[in-house]
Amino acid sequence: FARAWTLGEVITALLRADLQLEAVAEHPVDWWGGHADVRPDQRDRIPLSFSIVGRGAADRTRGRIRSG
Repeated sequence: FARAWTLGEVITALLRADLQLEAVAEHPVDWWGGHADVRPDQRDRIPLSFSIVGRGAADRTRGRIRSG
């Protein structure tokens, strides 16, 4: 069984969880072998995976400089 969420569904869920997104990247890497039908000459043109970097509210308060 496999479930594929769209990039939009993932980003929306993270934003609704009050995460501050810092980076979103798409990669032509088929790390789980589920895209065997994509021709080799097309692999660098189609994002086969993605990565997201974000911070939660607790992470955003750490490292702040307090004045006074």
